This record gives sequence, C-alpha cells and structure tokens, in this order.
Amino acid sequence: MTTEGERLEKSGNLQQALDWYVLSGAWDQAARVALSLNRVKEAGTYSLQANRPYDAAVCFQKAGALQECLEALKLVPAGSARYRAACVHMIRVAQLLERPLVSLSSLLVPFISARPQSPQEASAFNALADAYSTTDKARLAASLYRTVLAAFPDDAEARSGLSELQKAAPAEPVPGGGPRPATPAPAPAPPQTRAPTPAPSSASGARLAPASGMHRALARPRFPKLGELLVAEGTLTVAEVERLVKDKPDSGKSDVALADALAAEGAVAPEVCTRLLATHAGMPFLTDQELFEKAPTAIEVRGLGHEQAEQWRVVPLSATDRQLCVAMRDPRDITLIDKLRFATRLQVTGVFATEKGLEQAIRKVYLGEVESADQWRGKVWDQETFQGGLQPFSDRVTGTRERQYDTGDLEKRLEDEAERLGSGATSGPVVPRRKTQDMPALPAVGSTFAGRYQIEALIGQGGSAAVFRALDTELNEAIALKMFHPTSAAEAESLVARFKLELSLSRRLSHPNIIRLYDLGADSGFRYLTMELLEGADLSTFQTTLGGRVPMVEGLRYLEQVCVGLQAAHEREVIHRDIKPENIFITRDGVAKLMDFGIAKNLRTPGVTMAGMIVGTPEFMSPEQTSGFANVTSAADLYSLGATAYAMFAGRPPFTHPDLVALLVAHATQAPAPLRTHDPAVDLELEAVVLKALEKKPEQRFASAREMGERFAAIRERLEAGG
Repeated sequence: MTTEGERLEKSGNLQQALDWYVLSGAWDQAARVALSLNRVKEAGTYSLQANRPYDAAVCFQKAGALQECLEALKLVPAGSARYRAACVHMIRVAQLLERPLVSLSSLLVPFISARPQSPQEASAFNALADAYSTTDKARLAASLYRTVLAAFPDDAEARSGLSELQKAAPAEPVPGGGPRPATPAPAPAPPQTRAPTPAPSSASGARLAPASGMHRALARPRFPKLGELLVAEGTLTVAEVERLVKDKPDSGKSDVALADALAAEGAVAPEVCTRLLATHAGMPFLTDQELFEKAPTAIEVRGLGHEQAEQWRVVPLSATDRQLCVAMRDPRDITLIDKLRFATRLQVTGVFATEKGLEQAIRKVYLGEVESADQWRGKVWDQETFQGGLQPFSDRVTGTRERQYDTGDLEKRLEDEAERLGSGATSGPVVPRRKTQDMPALPAVGSTFAGRYQIEALIGQGGSAAVFRALDTELNEAIALKMFHPTSAAEAESLVARFKLELSLSRRLSHPNIIRLYDLGADSGFRYLTMELLEGADLSTFQTTLGGRVPMVEGLRYLEQVCVGLQAAHEREVIHRDIKPENIFITRDGVAKLMDFGIAKNLRTPGVTMAGMIVGTPEFMSPEQTSGFANVTSAADLYSLGATAYAMFAGRPPFTHPDLVALLVAHATQAPAPLRTHDPAVDLELEAVVLKALEKKPEQRFASAREMGERFAAIRERLEAGG
C-alpha cells in the first residue's frame, strides 16, 4: 500500500515527503529523500536513526562534519561486513581531529587481530603502531609493524618504524642472567612499491624522519623555531625565551603558541612574529588590513563552512575546481592542511596571517561584517537602563553590503609562490568570485533622505541593511528608517514581498502591543521601510541582562500584553507564525510589542505563501508547523508563546538539540520537563498554564490568546497580593 510519503515523493514534493517520513519515523526513506535534496548532514542523522552507522558516517564525511563521522564509525559492529573499512576510516578521521588513537583500542581489537588485507588497512596498522610507540606499549607497536610486514613485506613505513623501535629499546634481561641480545635488524628494504606516508613536519617546517617517542623527544629544540629567529635578529635573548617557555610550558609546543605567549606579555607584536615566520619559510604573509581587504565575500567552498573556519581558524581566499588558497596561522601545519584537503577534496596552499586578522576576515566572509570591530555603532538605549550593555535595535537589523576589492595582485603572488615552492598549484586563472552590486553611499548623519527624513544616528547594521534613527520632517516625529540593498533580483523580490506583507498587516493591526510600520519606498538606490522608533531591548536581550530568567511577576506582565496583541491579530485573521523572545520588544516604559510579521499568515488573502516549507524558529515552533506550515491556526501562536514563557522562567526553551530533525521530533513527540525542574520557585499554577499551552494537539491548548492572557493576569494579581 502506498503511503502518503511515497505519494508526495512520486509527485515531486520532496520537502513535504521528507517531513512526512521524519514525523512517521521512516528513517531509511527520510535519508534517501534528504540526499536527493542535497542535505547530506541531515541524511546522516536519519541513517543513524535507521541503524545504518556506516552510511551515516559517509554522509557526515561528505558534509565535513568529522566529529559526527567519527562517532558514527564507532557504532559499526565488529560482525558487520563494513567493520574493517570503518576501522580504517575511524583511524583516519581520528587523526584529522587530533584524537589519540590509543583511545580507540577497545573498538579496534577485532580489526588488528587479523592481518591487514589491503594497503589502506596496512596504513591504518602503521598509524596505530606509531601511536603506541610513543606510549608504554612499544611491544604492541612492534607487533603491529611485524604484522604489516608479514602481509606486505615491501612496506617501507612499517620497516622504518620497527627499526626505530629496536634502536630505542633498552636491552632486556635474559632468563638465567645476562642481557638479551638486541633483535637483529631486518634486511634492507627492496625498492618501494607504494608511496610512503609523508613524514610529519617540525615547528620550523623542516621534514623529520619517522621516529619513536624517545627519538622525537631528543630531537626537539629547547624552544620553537620562532624563538631562535627572534634571538638571531636580536629582538629577544636566549634567557628571555627560555624563561617564557619555563613559566608557560604550553608556549613551547609550537611557533603559534610561542607567538601568542609573547603577544600576551607585550614582548613582541603578533604581526612581527608572523612576518618573521613567513620570511623564514619563504611563504606569503598578509597584514591584518591586507587580509581584511583581500578576503572575498560570498565565496562557497564545499566542506569549509563557517563552523569549520571558526574551528580551524582559516579564511578561504580563492578556490578553483582543484585548488584552494587559505589564510591561516601557520601554513606549514601539515595536520591542518590535511584536514582541509580531506574536507574540501582540493589541493591546499596557505598564507600566513595573525589571529586577529583571521577573526575579522572570518566575520567578513561568513557574516557579511565589513566594518572594523571597534567602529562605533549607534544604539537606541543607554547603558544605565540595561546593565547588560548596548545592543542593536533588533536581531533583524542588518548592515551595508560589503564593497568589492581587487584580489588579482594577491592571487598572482600566491600562484607565483606556489609554483616556486612546487606545491602543485594550477597555473590556470583563478575563477572570479560572484559579483555583487556596488553599494550606494549611505546617507550621512545630519543629511536628509528621500526629501523628508533627517538622519540623526545609526541604530544598527549588518549584512544587507542599515537602520537609522531619523526625524520625519513633515510630521515632526522620530522614526526608525530601515534601508536595504538587495544584491540580486531574487533577493529583491523576496524582501519586497515580505515587507509589503508586513506593512499591509501592520496597517490592519494598529495596536499598542504591535509595532507600527509606516511606509515602504525607494530612493537613491535603496529600498526603505519606516517604522515606529522603539527604545529598549527585545525580550531575549532583556532576559540576558537579568541573568537568564525573568522574575515571575514582571514576566507575567509582559506575557499578558503579548496575549492582548495576539488576540487583536487573531481577531483580524492574522497568525504570526514566529513568536519567540527576539520578536517581542520591551520598551523602556515596560510595554511589550510584537514585531516581525514578515512570515505571518493572512486568512483573508494568501499573500506570500510558503506551502510545503518549514519556516520559523525551531526552538519555539509548534508541532503542526513542521508538517503543514501553510495551514496552521492561531493555536500555533499559543504554542510558540508557551515555549517563550517556558524559556523566560526556565532559562532555556522546552526542547533543545543541535540537530534540527531531532528538535522537531521532540516538539512532536516528547513532553517538556515541568518548569519546576529548572526552578523550584516557579508558581504551580503558572507551570500548569505553560504546559497547557505546550500541548501537542492544537485543540488541547487554550481556546484563544485572550483566555491564556486572563490566566496569566490572574496569577500575576495573586502573586502581587502575596498569594
């Protein structure tokens, strides 16, 4: 019998089919459809749910989620036909994540109990042996090397590792007295039949032969190469570097660690250290300003998203179908280069940069921030009122589109360096980045925009818009002026449709607990929206200033007002569909206002339809929104407000999970923990009201926002009276 999910899938409604499979627990089908939608990481999650850990690991690897990949590989049972392949990949991924291989011993016992059956397995055996050779399990390491040689007599890596172990091993006593003769070294290796694994790199970039833990320790200098270079040029003395390494042992682990320690003490500027290392290594170096200017925008590199860039501290500078150039702390870091190759499937070349420069460039590339971190930004309330500090007008205030910079000079330098160093970089031209439209100049403070609005201060800015406090000279009234600059026709169409819907609904929803929007227009290359000027903070920010939880009486007062605003919207057949703390604004006068009706549903007119889509904020989304977003009723807003109230008094939403699907499933199937498990002081009746709002079935919630608000009001009045 054909299921609803199969029917939707056959008709081409893949997103709706995926939603149906997820909510039905049909994880195999969900994984298949997710792959069809190119949502690889989600497919991995579904494969785990279907008890197919190896397939999940493959999906996670393709998505660049190496930690999830490793955890999935650990779940492959020893009796599985894919167990040995999983072990090979497990060792490889653990190396990329810099996890100690010895911690995987218990999982790998069946694997190493038999001879390696392929060169890939032999390489995995050697990696394990290398790891054991630096511990007290040198005999096990020698056994692994011998096992490899028994299966592959020409394996140079195993032969070299075994030889090093035998040289480092002390003579053992022979039963009956006298030392045990050292094991004779194996015969010279015949010509290599496969390329040996590259030797690790020292801190100075020099190649080191494979060695045991004892030999590696003897080969280490007193301090990293950077210290030697600083001493050689007279910046520091040997005694000063030795003192620092002695006082801060971690600073002796690498050039980067030493540079950070020197910067922390104010002894040597970070750029001086980085430039010195780059010069010594013969590699390019970018100052903080150069990196910020050269960092591209809207660059897309498979396997190198924002999370990976933050974790690895790298910035993509250019990419072709075969070559990736990145800025990083130390381009000689073979381990990190290997991670990048594994994640992106590209050849990688690097450029030296400082930590500060990388941090600013990462924000520009992935978050669209184009201003320096210390630039003053106008705010709409003072620090005395909100001790948590100044915050932007709202979380949707986004800023000016980044300007374009010419990277041709840098790209030529990188190509020349790559060719000189023999890194294998392609000599073809670098594929140009996607162009964005040039940004018209924002109006200056004090100027008049659109012949009517006098600009008084910048409130906030981000990726594609800026918001100003302005004076409407015709009405002599202070307003907020939001100016946005779309970079494409598609983006312009989406933004205009959303703002038109919000403006249309706002004119119908004139209410003191709903933010007012005035007008939508275009001038000087900008689309703009004028709205009520609010001074205060959104509920999320306000809650943070209070230490994570809102006092009960105060929070109930805000919830009452939100219910009043929601009731007004529902009576006019408007459903918000995205109630959350960030969309509730608390003014200085203690007035709660609903914001952002950009994805609201007007029951009278279809407006901007989103059938078949999951839209909203997952932590506060009602169960019915995941399967029928276009058909939800006002009860969905009550659920979201219940989740908001839960977060206000518990300090966290009712459900949290790093995986989107697991979070949506929790909303649909799990009962939230009682509020009093997070705070025993929460009123029992308040807990009951919040949990009723969070009922899975819409008909089991409150009949209206008015009824819910009346319950909040009754509890507040009782608490204020000392009840």
